[in-house]
Amino acid sequence: MHRRMGAIAALFVPLVTGLMVLTVADGHAAPACNLIEPTADTINLFDSSTSKNWVRQIYKAELPSKACSLQERNGRYLIQLSLGEVWVSTAQFRKNPPIGNPAGNPVTGKVEEKSTEAAPTPPTMRGSPRPAPESRDDDVSIARSEDGDQRPRRQSAASADARQYVKVLYATNRVIAYHGAPPIPLASITFGRDQKLNFGAALVRVPDAHKVGEVERPADLSIFGVTLGAKEDEKKHFILKEIRALDRDRFVQALQEDNSAKSAMVFIHGYNTSFDDAVFKTAQIAFDSHFHGAPIAMAWPSKHTVAAYDYDRESAAFSWDALLQLLHMIREDAGISKVYIIAHSMGNQILLEALAHAQEPGKELALSEIIMASPDVDRDVFVKRIDQLKLLAGGLTLYASAADRALLASHLKAGGVRAGDISANGPVTVAGLDTIDITALGHDPLALNHGTSISSRSVIDDIGKLLLTGMRPPGVRSPQLIPEPTKSSPKYWKYPN
Repeated sequence: MHRRMGAIAALFVPLVTGLMVLTVADGHAAPACNLIEPTADTINLFDSSTSKNWVRQIYKAELPSKACSLQERNGRYLIQLSLGEVWVSTAQFRKNPPIGNPAGNPVTGKVEEKSTEAAPTPPTMRGSPRPAPESRDDDVSIARSEDGDQRPRRQSAASADARQYVKVLYATNRVIAYHGAPPIPLASITFGRDQKLNFGAALVRVPDAHKVGEVERPADLSIFGVTLGAKEDEKKHFILKEIRALDRDRFVQALQEDNSAKSAMVFIHGYNTSFDDAVFKTAQIAFDSHFHGAPIAMAWPSKHTVAAYDYDRESAAFSWDALLQLLHMIREDAGISKVYIIAHSMGNQILLEALAHAQEPGKELALSEIIMASPDVDRDVFVKRIDQLKLLAGGLTLYASAADRALLASHLKAGGVRAGDISANGPVTVAGLDTIDITALGHDPLALNHGTSISSRSVIDDIGKLLLTGMRPPGVRSPQLIPEPTKSSPKYWKYPN
Protein backbone atom coordinates (compact mmCIF):
# COMPACT_ATOMS: atom_id res chain seq x y z
CA MET A 1 0.00 0.00 0.00
CA HIS A 2 2.80 2.41 0.92
CA ARG A 3 4.57 1.62 -2.36
CA ARG A 4 1.36 2.31 -4.32
CA MET A 5 0.79 5.64 -2.54
CA GLY A 6 4.40 6.60 -3.15
CA ALA A 7 4.00 5.86 -6.82
CA ILE A 8 0.88 7.99 -7.10
CA ALA A 9 2.67 10.84 -5.37
CA ALA A 10 5.59 10.38 -7.70
CA LEU A 11 3.40 11.33 -10.66
CA PHE A 12 3.25 14.86 -9.26
CA VAL A 13 6.91 15.21 -8.32
CA PRO A 14 9.10 16.77 -11.02
CA LEU A 15 12.22 14.86 -11.97
CA VAL A 16 14.75 16.86 -11.50
CA THR A 17 26.75 28.41 -25.68
CA GLY A 18 28.99 31.02 -25.80
CA LEU A 19 31.44 32.10 -28.39
CA MET A 20 35.06 31.17 -27.60
CA VAL A 21 37.43 34.14 -27.72
CA LEU A 22 40.99 33.87 -28.99
CA THR A 23 43.44 35.59 -26.66
CA VAL A 24 47.18 36.02 -26.73
CA ALA A 25 49.53 35.64 -23.81
CA ASP A 26 49.06 39.19 -22.56
CA GLY A 27 45.28 38.70 -22.39
CA HIS A 28 44.34 40.94 -25.33
CA ALA A 29 41.61 39.75 -27.68
CA ALA A 30 42.55 38.60 -31.15
CA PRO A 31 41.79 40.69 -34.21
CA ALA A 32 38.73 40.14 -36.35
CA CYS A 33 38.30 37.02 -38.45
CA ASN A 34 40.41 36.86 -41.59
CA LEU A 35 39.70 33.87 -43.84
CA ILE A 36 42.20 32.58 -46.38
CA GLU A 37 42.26 29.64 -48.76
CA PRO A 38 44.69 26.76 -48.13
CA THR A 39 47.56 26.29 -50.52
CA ALA A 40 49.88 23.44 -51.45
CA ASP A 41 52.57 24.61 -49.02
CA THR A 42 50.33 24.31 -45.96
CA ILE A 43 49.46 21.36 -43.76
CA ASN A 44 46.05 20.77 -42.24
CA LEU A 45 46.11 20.10 -38.50
CA PHE A 46 42.42 19.34 -38.33
CA ASP A 47 40.66 19.74 -35.00
CA SER A 48 42.67 17.69 -32.55
CA SER A 49 43.78 18.28 -29.02
CA THR A 50 47.35 17.66 -30.08
CA SER A 51 47.06 20.56 -32.50
CA LYS A 52 45.53 22.68 -29.77
CA ASN A 53 48.30 21.90 -27.34
CA TRP A 54 50.88 22.56 -30.06
CA VAL A 55 49.23 25.88 -30.82
CA ARG A 56 49.38 26.80 -27.15
CA GLN A 57 53.05 25.87 -26.98
CA ILE A 58 54.26 27.46 -30.22
CA TYR A 59 51.97 30.45 -30.53
CA LYS A 60 51.10 31.01 -26.86
CA ALA A 61 47.43 31.22 -27.78
CA GLU A 62 44.20 29.26 -27.48
CA LEU A 63 42.52 27.62 -30.47
CA PRO A 64 38.96 28.97 -30.77
CA SER A 65 36.04 27.48 -32.67
CA LYS A 66 35.63 30.44 -35.00
CA ALA A 67 37.82 31.53 -37.89
CA CYS A 68 40.27 34.19 -36.76
CA SER A 69 43.76 35.41 -37.56
CA LEU A 70 46.32 36.08 -34.86
CA GLN A 71 48.72 38.94 -35.52
CA GLU A 72 52.44 38.37 -35.61
CA ARG A 73 53.85 37.27 -32.28
CA ASN A 74 57.54 36.59 -31.85
CA GLY A 75 57.96 36.25 -35.59
CA ARG A 76 55.27 33.59 -35.96
CA TYR A 77 51.77 33.67 -37.37
CA LEU A 78 48.69 31.57 -36.67
CA ILE A 79 45.97 31.43 -39.32
CA GLN A 80 42.70 29.59 -38.90
CA LEU A 81 39.84 28.61 -41.13
CA SER A 82 36.15 28.35 -40.31
CA LEU A 83 35.13 25.60 -37.85
CA GLY A 84 38.56 25.49 -36.28
CA GLU A 85 40.60 24.03 -39.13
CA VAL A 86 44.18 25.20 -38.63
CA TRP A 87 46.67 25.82 -41.44
CA VAL A 88 50.35 26.48 -40.78
CA SER A 89 53.36 26.68 -43.04
CA THR A 90 55.28 23.47 -43.68
CA ALA A 91 58.46 25.17 -42.51
CA GLN A 92 56.92 25.88 -39.12
CA PHE A 93 55.52 22.34 -38.98
CA ARG A 94 58.97 20.83 -39.62
CA LYS A 95 60.63 23.16 -37.14
CA ASN A 96 58.21 22.35 -34.29
CA PRO A 97 56.50 19.01 -35.05
CA PRO A 98 53.57 18.32 -32.72
CA ILE A 99 53.36 15.27 -30.52
CA GLY A 100 51.46 12.52 -32.31
CA ASN A 101 50.23 12.70 -35.87
CA PRO A 102 47.05 14.82 -36.01
CA ALA A 103 47.25 15.61 -39.70
CA GLY A 104 47.67 12.03 -40.82
CA ASN A 105 51.06 13.05 -42.26
CA PRO A 106 54.51 11.87 -41.17
CA VAL A 107 56.07 14.02 -38.49
CA THR A 108 58.71 14.94 -41.05
CA GLY A 109 56.18 17.43 -42.39
CA LYS A 110 55.14 15.81 -45.65
CA VAL A 111 52.63 18.02 -47.40
CA GLU A 112 49.19 16.69 -48.29
CA GLU A 113 48.12 18.10 -51.64
CA LYS A 114 44.96 20.16 -51.46
CA SER A 115 42.82 22.09 -53.89
CA THR A 116 42.15 25.77 -53.44
CA GLU A 117 38.60 24.94 -52.36
CA ALA A 118 38.65 23.44 -48.92
CA ALA A 119 36.20 20.60 -48.36
CA PRO A 120 33.49 21.10 -45.72
CA THR A 121 34.59 20.01 -42.29
CA PRO A 122 32.65 18.86 -39.25
CA PRO A 123 32.46 21.02 -36.12
CA THR A 124 35.38 21.78 -33.85
CA MET A 125 34.84 19.18 -31.18
CA ARG A 126 36.75 16.40 -29.53
CA GLY A 127 36.23 12.81 -30.42
CA SER A 128 35.40 10.02 -28.00
CA PRO A 129 36.31 10.63 -24.36
CA ARG A 130 38.54 7.58 -23.99
CA PRO A 131 40.21 6.95 -27.36
CA ALA A 132 42.10 3.78 -28.08
CA PRO A 133 45.87 4.12 -28.36
CA GLU A 134 45.83 4.15 -32.18
CA SER A 135 43.46 7.12 -32.27
CA ARG A 136 45.08 9.22 -29.57
CA ASP A 137 44.58 12.88 -30.32
CA ASP A 138 46.41 14.67 -27.56
CA ASP A 139 49.45 14.36 -25.32
CA VAL A 140 47.76 12.15 -22.75
CA SER A 141 49.42 8.77 -22.83
CA ILE A 142 47.28 5.66 -22.45
CA ALA A 143 48.78 2.78 -20.54
CA ARG A 144 47.42 -0.75 -20.46
CA SER A 145 47.25 -2.23 -17.00
CA GLU A 146 47.80 -5.90 -16.24
CA ASP A 147 44.07 -6.58 -16.41
CA GLY A 148 43.88 -5.11 -19.92
CA ASP A 149 42.12 -1.88 -18.92
CA GLN A 150 43.17 1.25 -20.79
CA ARG A 151 42.99 4.51 -18.88
CA PRO A 152 44.49 7.90 -19.60
CA ARG A 153 47.58 8.91 -17.68
CA ARG A 154 47.41 12.68 -17.43
CA GLN A 155 50.67 14.48 -18.13
CA SER A 156 49.78 18.18 -17.99
CA ALA A 157 47.07 20.60 -16.93
CA ALA A 158 46.22 21.31 -20.57
CA SER A 159 45.79 17.67 -21.50
CA ALA A 160 43.87 16.97 -18.29
CA ASP A 161 41.41 19.74 -19.20
CA ALA A 162 41.05 18.35 -22.72
CA ARG A 163 40.06 15.01 -21.24
CA GLN A 164 37.00 16.64 -19.64
CA TYR A 165 35.41 17.24 -23.06
CA VAL A 166 33.16 14.72 -24.78
CA LYS A 167 31.79 15.06 -28.30
CA VAL A 168 28.30 13.60 -28.45
CA LEU A 169 26.76 13.02 -31.84
CA TYR A 170 22.99 13.26 -31.90
CA ALA A 171 20.09 12.18 -34.06
CA THR A 172 16.75 13.74 -33.25
CA ASN A 173 13.25 13.85 -34.68
CA ARG A 174 12.46 16.92 -32.59
CA VAL A 175 11.48 20.06 -34.46
CA ILE A 176 14.43 22.49 -34.50
CA ALA A 177 13.09 26.01 -34.90
CA TYR A 178 16.35 27.56 -36.08
CA HIS A 179 17.87 27.92 -39.53
CA GLY A 180 20.56 30.53 -38.96
CA ALA A 181 24.32 30.39 -38.70
CA PRO A 182 25.87 27.91 -36.25
CA PRO A 183 25.85 27.18 -33.40
CA ILE A 184 22.24 26.11 -32.72
CA PRO A 185 20.61 27.76 -29.66
CA LEU A 186 19.44 25.11 -27.20
CA ALA A 187 16.06 26.83 -26.80
CA SER A 188 15.32 26.27 -30.50
CA ILE A 189 15.29 22.47 -30.08
CA THR A 190 11.65 21.80 -29.20
CA PHE A 191 9.51 18.85 -28.17
CA GLY A 192 7.59 19.07 -31.46
CA ARG A 193 7.64 16.00 -33.69
CA ASP A 194 9.55 16.26 -36.95
CA GLN A 195 8.91 13.87 -39.83
CA LYS A 196 12.60 13.91 -40.72
CA LEU A 197 15.67 12.97 -38.72
CA ASN A 198 18.05 15.80 -37.84
CA PHE A 199 21.74 15.22 -37.13
CA GLY A 200 24.43 17.11 -35.31
CA ALA A 201 27.20 17.16 -32.71
CA ALA A 202 27.26 18.63 -29.23
CA LEU A 203 30.33 19.44 -27.17
CA VAL A 204 29.97 18.66 -23.46
CA ARG A 205 32.35 19.56 -20.68
CA VAL A 206 32.38 17.16 -17.74
CA PRO A 207 33.03 18.91 -14.41
CA ASP A 208 36.37 18.59 -12.67
CA ALA A 209 34.63 17.37 -9.51
CA HIS A 210 32.49 14.81 -11.35
CA LYS A 211 31.27 11.73 -9.48
CA VAL A 212 30.74 8.55 -11.47
CA GLY A 213 27.11 8.08 -12.46
CA GLU A 214 25.96 11.62 -11.79
CA VAL A 215 25.08 14.44 -14.15
CA GLU A 216 25.92 17.43 -12.00
CA ARG A 217 23.83 20.45 -12.95
CA PRO A 218 23.10 23.73 -11.14
CA ALA A 219 19.86 23.58 -9.17
CA ASP A 220 16.97 25.74 -10.37
CA LEU A 221 14.89 27.64 -7.83
CA SER A 222 11.20 28.30 -8.59
CA ILE A 223 9.45 31.14 -6.77
CA PHE A 224 5.79 31.92 -7.52
CA GLY A 225 6.05 30.28 -10.94
CA VAL A 226 9.31 32.03 -11.84
CA THR A 227 12.33 29.74 -12.32
CA LEU A 228 15.70 31.16 -11.37
CA GLY A 229 18.62 29.25 -12.84
CA ALA A 230 21.87 29.02 -10.93
CA LYS A 231 25.13 29.93 -12.64
CA GLU A 232 27.06 27.12 -14.31
CA ASP A 233 30.51 26.30 -12.97
CA GLU A 234 32.96 24.19 -15.00
CA LYS A 235 34.41 22.73 -11.83
CA LYS A 236 31.00 21.58 -10.60
CA HIS A 237 28.61 21.16 -13.53
CA PHE A 238 28.12 19.49 -16.88
CA ILE A 239 28.09 22.26 -19.47
CA LEU A 240 26.80 22.12 -23.03
CA LYS A 241 29.41 24.19 -24.84
CA GLU A 242 28.08 24.06 -28.37
CA ILE A 243 25.48 22.44 -30.63
CA ARG A 244 26.07 22.21 -34.37
CA ALA A 245 23.92 20.74 -37.09
CA LEU A 246 25.40 18.21 -39.51
CA ASP A 247 23.97 16.97 -42.75
CA ARG A 248 23.74 13.23 -43.32
CA ASP A 249 27.14 12.92 -45.03
CA ARG A 250 28.95 14.92 -42.36
CA PHE A 251 27.27 12.90 -39.64
CA VAL A 252 28.52 9.67 -41.22
CA GLN A 253 31.99 11.21 -41.53
CA ALA A 254 31.92 12.23 -37.87
CA LEU A 255 31.06 8.65 -36.91
CA GLN A 256 34.18 7.42 -38.66
CA GLU A 257 36.66 10.01 -37.37
CA ASP A 258 38.89 9.15 -34.39
CA ASN A 259 37.13 5.80 -34.18
CA SER A 260 39.71 3.10 -34.82
CA ALA A 261 37.61 0.77 -32.65
CA LYS A 262 34.78 1.11 -35.22
CA SER A 263 32.25 1.18 -32.42
CA ALA A 264 29.27 3.31 -31.47
CA MET A 265 27.10 3.54 -28.36
CA VAL A 266 23.52 4.72 -28.91
CA PHE A 267 21.71 6.00 -25.83
CA ILE A 268 17.89 6.18 -26.03
CA HIS A 269 16.53 8.29 -23.19
CA GLY A 270 13.26 7.83 -21.38
CA TYR A 271 10.15 9.80 -20.45
CA ASN A 272 10.32 13.39 -19.19
CA THR A 273 13.72 14.15 -20.69
CA SER A 274 14.92 17.34 -22.38
CA PHE A 275 17.32 17.42 -25.32
CA ASP A 276 20.23 18.67 -23.22
CA ASP A 277 19.55 16.10 -20.50
CA ALA A 278 19.72 13.36 -23.13
CA VAL A 279 23.05 14.69 -24.39
CA PHE A 280 24.43 15.07 -20.85
CA LYS A 281 23.48 11.50 -19.90
CA THR A 282 25.04 10.13 -23.10
CA ALA A 283 28.26 12.02 -22.33
CA GLN A 284 28.25 10.86 -18.71
CA ILE A 285 27.82 7.17 -19.56
CA ALA A 286 30.52 7.34 -22.24
CA PHE A 287 32.90 9.23 -19.96
CA ASP A 288 32.36 7.03 -16.89
CA SER A 289 32.47 3.73 -18.77
CA HIS A 290 35.65 4.74 -20.68
CA PHE A 291 33.89 3.99 -23.96
CA HIS A 292 36.30 4.12 -26.90
CA GLY A 293 33.88 4.68 -29.78
CA ALA A 294 31.35 7.30 -30.85
CA PRO A 295 28.67 8.19 -28.26
CA ILE A 296 25.33 8.99 -29.89
CA ALA A 297 22.19 10.42 -28.32
CA MET A 298 18.90 9.37 -29.90
CA ALA A 299 16.92 12.40 -28.70
CA TRP A 300 13.27 11.69 -29.44
CA PRO A 301 10.61 14.37 -28.73
CA SER A 302 9.81 14.01 -25.04
CA LYS A 303 7.86 16.98 -23.67
CA HIS A 304 10.00 17.04 -20.51
CA THR A 305 6.98 17.49 -18.25
CA VAL A 306 5.83 15.08 -15.54
CA ALA A 307 2.18 15.46 -16.55
CA ALA A 308 2.94 14.68 -20.23
CA TYR A 309 3.25 10.89 -19.90
CA ASP A 310 0.67 10.27 -22.61
CA TYR A 311 2.34 12.75 -24.98
CA ASP A 312 5.68 11.06 -24.45
CA ARG A 313 4.22 7.62 -25.02
CA GLU A 314 2.77 8.79 -28.33
CA SER A 315 6.14 10.37 -29.21
CA ALA A 316 7.80 7.04 -28.49
CA ALA A 317 5.40 5.30 -30.87
CA PHE A 318 6.19 8.03 -33.42
CA SER A 319 9.96 7.51 -33.20
CA TRP A 320 10.72 3.84 -33.94
CA ASP A 321 11.40 4.41 -37.65
CA ALA A 322 13.79 7.27 -36.84
CA LEU A 323 15.81 4.95 -34.61
CA LEU A 324 15.85 2.23 -37.25
CA GLN A 325 17.09 4.74 -39.83
CA LEU A 326 19.86 5.80 -37.46
CA LEU A 327 20.98 2.24 -36.79
CA HIS A 328 21.20 1.44 -40.51
CA MET A 329 23.26 4.59 -41.08
CA ILE A 330 25.69 3.57 -38.35
CA ARG A 331 26.08 0.02 -39.61
CA GLU A 332 25.89 0.44 -43.37
CA ASP A 333 26.81 4.02 -44.28
CA ALA A 334 29.50 4.54 -41.64
CA GLY A 335 30.68 0.92 -41.60
CA ILE A 336 30.65 0.72 -37.79
CA SER A 337 31.02 -2.95 -36.90
CA LYS A 338 30.29 -2.79 -33.16
CA VAL A 339 27.03 -1.12 -32.19
CA TYR A 340 25.93 -1.00 -28.55
CA ILE A 341 22.47 0.21 -27.51
CA ILE A 342 21.53 1.44 -24.05
CA ALA A 343 17.81 2.18 -23.71
CA HIS A 344 16.34 3.66 -20.54
CA SER A 345 12.74 3.63 -19.37
CA MET A 346 10.29 4.54 -22.18
CA GLY A 347 13.17 4.53 -24.65
CA ASN A 348 12.80 0.75 -24.63
CA GLN A 349 9.39 1.08 -26.29
CA ILE A 350 11.10 2.75 -29.26
CA LEU A 351 13.84 0.13 -29.27
CA LEU A 352 11.50 -2.89 -29.25
CA GLU A 353 9.29 -1.50 -32.00
CA ALA A 354 12.25 -0.52 -34.19
CA LEU A 355 13.90 -3.92 -33.86
CA ALA A 356 10.61 -5.68 -34.56
CA HIS A 357 10.66 -3.99 -37.98
CA ALA A 358 14.35 -4.85 -38.38
CA GLN A 359 13.21 -8.41 -39.06
CA GLU A 360 11.66 -7.33 -42.35
CA PRO A 361 13.53 -8.23 -45.58
CA GLY A 362 16.13 -5.61 -46.43
CA LYS A 363 16.10 -4.11 -42.94
CA GLU A 364 18.13 -6.70 -41.05
CA LEU A 365 20.57 -5.47 -38.43
CA ALA A 366 23.49 -6.95 -36.52
CA LEU A 367 24.10 -5.40 -33.09
CA SER A 368 26.77 -6.18 -30.52
CA GLU A 369 24.92 -5.56 -27.27
CA ILE A 370 21.48 -4.36 -26.17
CA ILE A 371 21.22 -3.03 -22.62
CA MET A 372 17.69 -2.39 -21.34
CA ALA A 373 17.72 -0.24 -18.21
CA SER A 374 14.47 -0.01 -16.22
CA PRO A 375 12.33 -0.64 -19.31
CA ASP A 376 8.92 1.06 -19.14
CA VAL A 377 7.39 -1.61 -21.35
CA ASP A 378 4.53 -3.98 -20.65
CA ARG A 379 6.06 -7.20 -19.33
CA ASP A 380 4.06 -9.49 -21.63
CA VAL A 381 5.05 -7.46 -24.70
CA PHE A 382 8.67 -7.45 -23.55
CA VAL A 383 8.83 -11.24 -23.13
CA LYS A 384 7.22 -11.76 -26.53
CA ARG A 385 9.84 -9.56 -28.24
CA ILE A 386 12.92 -11.09 -26.60
CA ASP A 387 13.18 -13.89 -29.15
CA GLN A 388 13.34 -11.24 -31.91
CA LEU A 389 16.10 -9.36 -30.09
CA LYS A 390 18.18 -12.50 -29.68
CA LEU A 391 18.37 -12.82 -33.46
CA LEU A 392 19.75 -9.29 -33.79
CA ALA A 393 22.20 -8.86 -30.91
CA GLY A 394 25.21 -10.67 -29.57
CA GLY A 395 24.01 -10.15 -26.00
CA LEU A 396 20.99 -8.90 -24.04
CA THR A 397 21.04 -7.41 -20.55
CA LEU A 398 18.14 -6.24 -18.37
CA TYR A 399 18.55 -4.08 -15.25
CA ALA A 400 15.42 -4.26 -13.07
CA SER A 401 14.45 -3.06 -9.58
CA ALA A 402 11.70 -3.68 -7.04
CA ALA A 403 12.30 -0.17 -5.63
CA ASP A 404 11.51 1.71 -8.87
CA ARG A 405 8.46 3.80 -7.95
CA ALA A 406 8.30 5.46 -11.35
CA LEU A 407 7.64 2.08 -12.98
CA LEU A 408 4.98 1.30 -10.40
CA ALA A 409 3.32 4.60 -11.28
CA SER A 410 3.54 3.64 -14.94
CA HIS A 411 1.96 0.30 -14.08
CA LEU A 412 -0.97 2.09 -12.48
CA LYS A 413 -1.24 4.46 -15.43
CA ALA A 414 -0.88 1.91 -18.25
CA GLY A 415 -2.56 -1.02 -16.52
CA GLY A 416 0.21 -3.58 -16.97
CA VAL A 417 3.27 -4.65 -14.98
CA ARG A 418 6.42 -3.12 -16.43
CA ALA A 419 9.40 -5.19 -17.56
CA GLY A 420 11.82 -3.18 -15.41
CA ASP A 421 9.81 -3.81 -12.24
CA ILE A 422 10.25 -6.84 -9.98
CA SER A 423 7.03 -8.37 -8.69
CA ALA A 424 6.56 -10.84 -5.87
CA ASN A 425 7.28 -13.59 -8.40
CA GLY A 426 10.66 -12.09 -9.24
CA PRO A 427 12.07 -10.31 -12.29
CA VAL A 428 11.65 -11.18 -15.96
CA THR A 429 13.81 -14.21 -16.74
CA VAL A 430 14.14 -15.54 -20.28
CA ALA A 431 16.76 -17.83 -21.79
CA GLY A 432 19.36 -15.71 -23.57
CA LEU A 433 18.64 -12.62 -21.43
CA ASP A 434 20.96 -11.62 -18.57
CA THR A 435 18.65 -10.19 -15.90
CA ILE A 436 20.28 -8.24 -13.07
CA ASP A 437 18.36 -7.18 -9.95
CA ILE A 438 19.66 -3.75 -8.88
CA THR A 439 17.15 -3.17 -6.04
CA ALA A 440 19.90 -3.02 -3.41
CA LEU A 441 21.66 -0.17 -5.23
CA GLY A 442 18.78 2.29 -4.98
CA HIS A 443 15.95 1.89 -2.49
CA ASP A 444 15.51 5.36 -1.02
CA PRO A 445 11.95 5.45 0.38
CA LEU A 446 11.64 9.14 -0.56
CA ALA A 447 12.99 8.83 -4.09
CA LEU A 448 11.71 7.44 -7.39
CA ASN A 449 14.82 5.26 -7.82
CA HIS A 450 14.19 5.19 -11.57
CA GLY A 451 17.64 6.41 -12.57
CA THR A 452 19.59 3.81 -10.60
CA SER A 453 20.02 1.68 -13.72
CA ILE A 454 22.00 4.43 -15.48
CA SER A 455 23.53 6.30 -12.54
CA SER A 456 24.69 3.78 -9.95
CA ARG A 457 28.45 3.46 -9.89
CA SER A 458 28.16 -0.33 -9.70
CA VAL A 459 25.89 -0.46 -12.75
CA ILE A 460 28.07 1.95 -14.74
CA ASP A 461 31.09 -0.20 -13.91
CA ASP A 462 29.24 -3.32 -15.06
CA ILE A 463 28.17 -1.59 -18.29
CA GLY A 464 31.74 -0.46 -18.92
CA LYS A 465 33.05 -4.01 -18.56
CA LEU A 466 30.29 -5.34 -20.79
CA LEU A 467 31.02 -2.82 -23.54
CA LEU A 468 34.75 -3.41 -23.33
CA THR A 469 34.85 -7.19 -23.05
CA GLY A 470 31.37 -8.63 -23.74
CA MET A 471 32.13 -11.01 -20.88
CA ARG A 472 29.37 -13.34 -19.68
CA PRO A 473 27.76 -14.44 -17.43
CA PRO A 474 27.37 -11.23 -15.39
CA GLY A 475 28.83 -12.82 -12.27
CA VAL A 476 32.14 -13.36 -14.07
CA ARG A 477 32.70 -9.72 -15.07
CA SER A 478 31.20 -8.37 -11.79
CA PRO A 479 32.00 -10.94 -9.08
CA GLN A 480 29.92 -9.17 -6.43
CA LEU A 481 26.74 -10.26 -8.22
CA ILE A 482 24.88 -13.12 -6.53
CA PRO A 483 23.37 -15.86 -8.73
CA GLU A 484 19.72 -16.65 -8.07
CA PRO A 485 18.15 -18.99 -7.15
CA THR A 486 21.29 -21.14 -6.96
CA LYS A 487 24.88 -20.81 -8.07
CA SER A 488 24.71 -24.00 -10.12
CA SER A 489 21.59 -23.01 -12.07
CA PRO A 490 21.15 -19.23 -11.97
CA LYS A 491 18.17 -17.61 -13.66
CA TYR A 492 19.27 -14.08 -12.81
CA TRP A 493 21.81 -12.15 -10.75
CA LYS A 494 21.40 -9.53 -8.04
CA TYR A 495 23.51 -7.02 -6.15
CA PRO A 496 23.85 -7.84 -2.44
CA ASN A 497 22.12 -5.76 0.22
